[in-house]
Amino acid sequence: MWSFFRRGRSRPESPSTPSIPPVEEMEGEFPRHYDHEVRLGVRVPQAQGAAFLALVRGQPWRFLEVAATPEHRDYDVHLPVSGAAVGSAVAAATRFRKACDRSGVDARITTSARLRSRPNSTHAYLVLPDAPTRRIPAALFLALTWWRAKGRVHAQSLTEARARVPEFVARNPEAGPAEALTVVGLPDRIHTSDRNPVLGAVALGVFLLVCGAMLFYAWRAGDVVIGPLITTMIAVPCLFGLWQVLIRIPESLANTWFPLIITVLAIPAMVALGDFSLTVYLDAFGIGADEVALSGISRFAATTESAPRVLQALVVSLGLFGLIRHFHLVTIGGAPFLIGVLAVLFGLAYVLGALTDQLREDAAQGEAHVETYRAEGGESRFHSGVEPAVVCVDPGEDPVTRVGPPLTTDRPVLYFAGANDVDLLWDREEGVTRVPRFSVALTPVDTLDDPCPATD
Repeated sequence: MWSFFRRGRSRPESPSTPSIPPVEEMEGEFPRHYDHEVRLGVRVPQAQGAAFLALVRGQPWRFLEVAATPEHRDYDVHLPVSGAAVGSAVAAATRFRKACDRSGVDARITTSARLRSRPNSTHAYLVLPDAPTRRIPAALFLALTWWRAKGRVHAQSLTEARARVPEFVARNPEAGPAEALTVVGLPDRIHTSDRNPVLGAVALGVFLLVCGAMLFYAWRAGDVVIGPLITTMIAVPCLFGLWQVLIRIPESLANTWFPLIITVLAIPAMVALGDFSLTVYLDAFGIGADEVALSGISRFAATTESAPRVLQALVVSLGLFGLIRHFHLVTIGGAPFLIGVLAVLFGLAYVLGALTDQLREDAAQGEAHVETYRAEGGESRFHSGVEPAVVCVDPGEDPVTRVGPPLTTDRPVLYFAGANDVDLLWDREEGVTRVPRFSVALTPVDTLDDPCPATD
């Protein structure tokens, strides 16, 4: 299972895996970042030779002519592939065929294989004052003393890094003598080409067992647990997919598009969802969201309450896109394409479901507040930036123009500051009454159970 997530460039050579010819013998250059290298054996008719060379020289590929006959030429074409190891050869072949179809080149793939590169990556090892005892574990020593580092040595292994300490001291004499320094890092991995399939099966079995136990516990606990649990189980792989999206974005593109996405998509989506939340909440009181005057702080509160759902929707949608790209599920035709389509549909259903749940919760919260006011009274309650005031109403001697049931004067009501110079007075028995602003006197009280002064 773990081999899906490992990157080919960090793997050692294996006798059972094709090796890579020296780069000097091949023409072309790879991009800076990639995970795997796939070699395609390609046969090209002699008449298509010039068009084929023009095609491969215009791509970030490497190629080498290996044989030629009067009828055709054979090439080794190496393609860089980003993503998981599984399916990388199919993805490279699909990309090559599409490029040939667009260019009108008649080239036939004869073989394909994913290559394992030579380990050429370097690691940064901290140079620290020597430990008082060699028995201190390297990880613990590094965690406790990293702030005392004299510098870093970049090498392919810990052994090589320790051998470069004299060179480090020669270039940085202020670090002290080489005898007083040590290089700390994780131990070198022991590379082997022998893989035990039982370990992968055991790991997969343990993973499935844990997932099954969690689902069984959630089923026994009821809806209170199963919803967050399923959300978490979906979010974890989507976070991995989101990470795959982010690491593939060039810095210049990220600097251009990320601010645009945040300002054009994320913030308006949060504001819109906050407005919808207010609409469904106030609908339980018989009040429209456009009838209530909201301050900037109230709108900000409504936006912050909707932000987690919007971020959740973005993470899931972008994460699914990253997973589809990482596992090469964008191949047109066949099962991979069907899986990709199903993943997209699932992502849309999940996003719409998450947003619908938010609105359903707001509507249920509004109905719950209304029932609580009617059954128990009590203090006013806050939700999504809206908190009505509890007041007693004194209409005075002059008749009051109103829309709705008669004014309640013998008990407190809820006051919503209305827009367009209209105040909203909600009584737990009669409902909402709309009156012109300043047409009645309002006296604040603490709760709906407090007595109101008698009015004539």
